[in-house]
Amino acid sequence: MTMTPHVRLTCLATLLALALGTLMLGQNLTAETSGARSKMTAEATDAPQPGVGERIEAAHLHRISRPGLYGISQPPSGSDYGVIDGKLVRFDPESLELQSVIRDVDRILD
Repeated sequence: MTMTPHVRLTCLATLLALALGTLMLGQNLTAETSGARSKMTAEATDAPQPGVGERIEAAHLHRISRPGLYGISQPPSGSDYGVIDGKLVRFDPESLELQSVIRDVDRILD
């Protein structure tokens, strides 16, 4: 199939617009992620850091509502997942006792 110069130019312009849009979107996401990371770091340094078996301060806890976003399944019975001090944790939803620290997280996803 032979393309006319007008069709080629239109295709090239469309591809350039898509590439530019993708580049700009990536820069915006990087800025948002950086801001979220800075805020999370600042909050983490201000908040007390409980150990396993200690009670979590509810004010410093983000309860996770969509664990799949963090690459984890539903919590076991008697547990919930949350983020505290930049860490993904498992805790008892009734007593707020920290059951385990799973890993660091860069930002809140839900």
